[in-house]
Amino acid sequence: MLCEKCGVKDATIHMVQVINGNKKQQHLCSDCANIQEQSWFDTGINVNKLFSGFFEPTYNHPIVKCDSCGVTFDEFLKTGLLGCSQCYSSFEQMLTQPLKRIQGGAMSHRGKKLVSTQPKEEKTQEPSLQEQLKLAIETEDYELAAELRDRIREQEGE
Repeated sequence: MLCEKCGVKDATIHMVQVINGNKKQQHLCSDCANIQEQSWFDTGINVNKLFSGFFEPTYNHPIVKCDSCGVTFDEFLKTGLLGCSQCYSSFEQMLTQPLKRIQGGAMSHRGKKLVSTQPKEEKTQEPSLQEQLKLAIETEDYELAAELRDRIREQEGE
């Protein structure tokens, strides 16, 4: 299948977009897909502005800057991105209340999986060599039985 835009190269990118039940498909080569990407994925939603809505207006506050990466709190509000892990410590005073609102009052991350509070069951012990030998004899696996017999003799000799 050829690219729907240039009609020259093979279409290697197949994009499907569904908006309000209307399905739109395009089959493009990688070059045309790179050009098309901006308009295709433009939803009109500014995620950074959405995220910054959780924070109080920052008028009349001193300029706070991360010592490690140099990002300011105002830059964080504009982009929604922290520069490094040290930013959490640098901006702690300003992040505490908004993070509590976002996380429903929690201030510590507990991970994605529920951690069980019940004690772990002890692993069942592997059958003893004697039990393995008995089973090998019952199943007529004489090679394994001979190996187990030799291992038992070694342990008894120690």
